[in-house]
Amino acid sequence: MPEKITLIGRAGVGKTSILRVLFEGEYSKDLMINPLEPTRGIIPKIYSWMDIELSIFDTSGQELPFLLEDENEQMIAFDKVAIVIYIFDYPNWINQSQDIVNEINMVFKILKLKNIENNLVLIFHKIDLIKQKASVNYQLMKSGIKERLNLPKNIPLYLTSISPELDFTSYNAFSEILSSLSQDSNNLKLIVDEKIRFLSESICFITNKENFIIVQSITQDFNTDLIYKLYILVSYYVKSISTNSDFENVIHSIDSTTLTLSLIVSNLENLNPNLKNLVLISDTNNKDDLFKVKENIKLEIEKYYDSADNKNIKKK
Repeated sequence: MPEKITLIGRAGVGKTSILRVLFEGEYSKDLMINPLEPTRGIIPKIYSWMDIELSIFDTSGQELPFLLEDENEQMIAFDKVAIVIYIFDYPNWINQSQDIVNEINMVFKILKLKNIENNLVLIFHKIDLIKQKASVNYQLMKSGIKERLNLPKNIPLYLTSISPELDFTSYNAFSEILSSLSQDSNNLKLIVDEKIRFLSESICFITNKENFIIVQSITQDFNTDLIYKLYILVSYYVKSISTNSDFENVIHSIDSTTLTLSLIVSNLENLNPNLKNLVLISDTNNKDDLFKVKENIKLEIEKYYDSADNKNIKKK
């Protein structure tokens, strides 16, 4: 049975474009040049992701007010839903932030009446349109938006874009959102959490075969303000590996302005065809420790998939 995901938001915020880029392989630059026709009604589509099947309901932005008032429409959109994603964008937020705050609060109240308020996820889209310096503090921006919304702290908020320079933000956001539905992603995260917890100032990513982050684990002392900058670096390094094997299993130094970090990338395709790379970043100066943690993570991932294969064989 596919997991049901519902996307809601105003017209033109980019709901359908995100789906076309993330799940259908559309080139984001083409969609920015030739925007899609507006969605009409509620359109369900089936997609595969890791070990799960998704039924994603794309709703019409023009009909959002009707959806928020009509119980029959709400039943179609929210009945047996695993995740409800409300998408709003930078231009609308700048011009009509209070209206968006009211809409989000209304969605939260509807979901609360259905006892599924914890299924809500927020996406602040089109951050490429923000006139900003390279050192923009995304954590501070997120905190300001969440303060205006005044929702429970456990409601996640992601900042995204499908521009070619920032499309990794959308891939990484959806990977993290959908990981809660995937047994594979949860188990991989448990493995990584356990193996890096003795390192200082460290973060670890696992990417899938499309080279987008599906698992992220950080130590408690890691500066989360660096994460968006590291997304850019990770995107650069994993792309470099595909054309230059010298990057594989070699420790590289990267300067994050506040400290120097060590980075190592290792391929995981031989462990599972759905996976691509393990990326480990840490401030540790002991290269032997990094190699050891990297190898231990790979060993545990191999054991996990061997065990899963054996269980499947026994079931047959």
